[in-house]
Amino acid sequence: MNRRTSALTVALGGAIVLDGVDVDVPDGAFAGVLGSNGSEKSTLIGAAYRALRPHTAPHRPPADERYG
Repeated sequence: MNRRTSALTVALGGAIVLDGVDVDVPDGAFAGVLGSNGSEKSTLIGAAYRALRPHTAPHRPPADERYG
């Protein structure tokens, strides 16, 4: 199952912490996120996997992961 999102923007506490991020991880691939402390790596992963609600993004999870 391909994981793709584009133009992902996340706002926390009124501040935009991710702005316009594109992610495309093909089927069977492994991906990592590198960055310094506080660079919002966990926020990116959480938003991409819908644990956090994106501020804006035309993100569509695969059909088997969509909410009712």
